[in-house]
Amino acid sequence: MLTDVEAVVLTGGASRRMGTDKASLVINGEPIAARTARILAEECVNVTVLGREPIEGFAFQSDPEPFPGPRRALDEFAPEFPFVFAASCDMPFFRAQVVTLLRDEIGQSDAAIPSVGGFLQPLCALYRAQSLGPFEGESSMMSLLRRLEVAVLDAGRLVSLGVDPEWIRSFNTPEELADLDNAPSARPTRYRCAPKIW
Repeated sequence: MLTDVEAVVLTGGASRRMGTDKASLVINGEPIAARTARILAEECVNVTVLGREPIEGFAFQSDPEPFPGPRRALDEFAPEFPFVFAASCDMPFFRAQVVTLLRDEIGQSDAAIPSVGGFLQPLCALYRAQSLGPFEGESSMMSLLRRLEVAVLDAGRLVSLGVDPEWIRSFNTPEELADLDNAPSARPTRYRCAPKIW
């Protein structure tokens, strides 16, 4: 276990494009948000859920308002450890090795962030706690990254270090979820939503 890293699981999104709450998606009999928190607990000294509803067995911080966005939710969070791993709740294949890798790779940077398909993944990333303080007018995760020194790990680098980029993939729509479900890495896992929308 990494004794200097805590984690937050962000579950307060509106899930508008999905049509149902992504955090409640069930994977192998377990809600995906609960699965993410459980996996993070394998490597992180503390796990806190940021959102609308608590997850049994984990610390909880209620969102300051409905659907505030991840940057605002993180603004309200007070870290207790030097590093914070920020995780969205919509990564079906997520594994704890991602946290360990980013801790190894952060060096002197403010953050260590994977890049998959040419896109940074700020909600599967490790931050120095001091870099997450609130800043006037900074409302998005990308605006946060613009002022940080970031160690970026592209897909090739991830693979060379033993991390499958699929572990970081997330979804926003039923179609994206179906693409994940049909990927070789998804088998034999299957997903279902409640209520079912397709």
